[in-house]
Amino acid sequence: MASNVEEGFTSDKMFFRAGDGTSQYPCPTCSTPFVKVEELCTHLTDDPQCNAVPIPHALHQPAGPGEERMGRYHTKSGSIYGFQRPNMFERMKAHDYESARKHNVYYPFSGREEWELAKFLIENLNQGQISCFLKLLWVKSETRQQPTFKTAPQLLTFMDALPKGPQWRCTTIETDGYVTTHPVHLIWRDALEVTKHIFGNPIFANDMEFDPYEIFVDGEREYGEWMSSSRAHDIQACIIFYDELPRGATIVPIVLASDKTPVTRHTGGLEMHPTFLTIANIRSDIRMKATAHTWSCIAYMPIPQFICNPKFSSLLQARVWHRCMDIVCVNLKEAAAVGASMVDPLGLLRYGFTPLVAYTADLPKQQMVSCVSKNTSPVTLAIQSQFGDRKLYEPRDSQGTLRTLEELGQRIDPWKVQEFQEAAKASHLSGVQLPFWRDWRFADPVIFLAPELLHTCHKIFSLITSSSGVRKLLGLMNSILAFVRNINTSEPVTLGKVSPMSRR
Repeated sequence: MASNVEEGFTSDKMFFRAGDGTSQYPCPTCSTPFVKVEELCTHLTDDPQCNAVPIPHALHQPAGPGEERMGRYHTKSGSIYGFQRPNMFERMKAHDYESARKHNVYYPFSGREEWELAKFLIENLNQGQISCFLKLLWVKSETRQQPTFKTAPQLLTFMDALPKGPQWRCTTIETDGYVTTHPVHLIWRDALEVTKHIFGNPIFANDMEFDPYEIFVDGEREYGEWMSSSRAHDIQACIIFYDELPRGATIVPIVLASDKTPVTRHTGGLEMHPTFLTIANIRSDIRMKATAHTWSCIAYMPIPQFICNPKFSSLLQARVWHRCMDIVCVNLKEAAAVGASMVDPLGLLRYGFTPLVAYTADLPKQQMVSCVSKNTSPVTLAIQSQFGDRKLYEPRDSQGTLRTLEELGQRIDPWKVQEFQEAAKASHLSGVQLPFWRDWRFADPVIFLAPELLHTCHKIFSLITSSSGVRKLLGLMNSILAFVRNINTSEPVTLGKVSPMSRR
């Protein structure tokens, strides 16, 4: 295994690699070897296809006084398979009405004022309310400029004439044998199309990383972006998985997030699980800015109301959620297994693989994702009565979970819900028989479920500041100690420093 690591990385400070007794400096873009570093610099300066590739932000940081800072790339990753391909913006420029937009960028609207009105109406009113607004005498008055769209359907036609991103779809989910109060509709977009849309956005051209790399400060490993983590290197070199990626493959790490939220105003009580996606190729400080729009909504997961015994209603809802995730992410799973062609912001064609590396959710959602019962940790073998004690429990084995579900399915029909649920609870599982991550290459809930800081860090500190009296503060000590232990053990896993198998 050690030889694989040495073979995969450069062996000195930056791009140095030993080969046949001669020091060679390969171009990080096209892998052309150069004997002298000066030749490499000339190549990077003169070749327009190679000099545009951004260098990770971590390699720009200067060393401190008396500090030695070194970095090295993975040499088998991030190859380029084509040049001058249309990125996301250039594909939008190929729209049917682009010639009209040379004179009016807001076409088919008359100008910015009309576009802002249309945008406000679409975002805040339904079709009936829009029609009523457009019929007002104030709007139809000849003393002011009237909008070019006269009805709600005409406004929707105008909106359809604008350049589009990945298309929204609606799929009806069948729940054979179990009746719901309303039909179950999944509103979604192809997650792979959304990933390609973000990956090719030229706005992020200077803030993206395509190769795993290592940073050392005075010999100590420094962790920052996901590409600098051990997890990135393990996937690229397949040290743990024994399933090597093709030479030159580019990892496109998928980050998901979701939470239950109401989607109707004042009445109706309709709730869904909006699910969002971004990629860890984008620098984290850019990715976490709301104004950067690096996150895209990929689905509104339904929460159906079943007419059945309340004891297993939540289980049926969880099964529907996993089925919906299968539909939305099917092409992402295929790309994680066999790869997919993707155009980066610079118009360079890359061979991308899409492992799921992080999923941000609260504790109940994490339990639903990992398919464990409500009194069980989603990432360890600890149960509720053991939460907060001083023992470090073994990480949950995702393959073991799948084996247990398979064995249960062979003994009990999963659609005999009550029997299957009771048998699953004996193994601290929820009873979801087909987790969405079961066939997603490199996906492991122990790894991709990120520690949920809102209800740990923020809640603990708010309790401390709001508590009055020594008794309440002393009562918090056990929770605080457990919180510190969780941070100490979860942080290395989140950053990719420690694999779950190394903690056994």
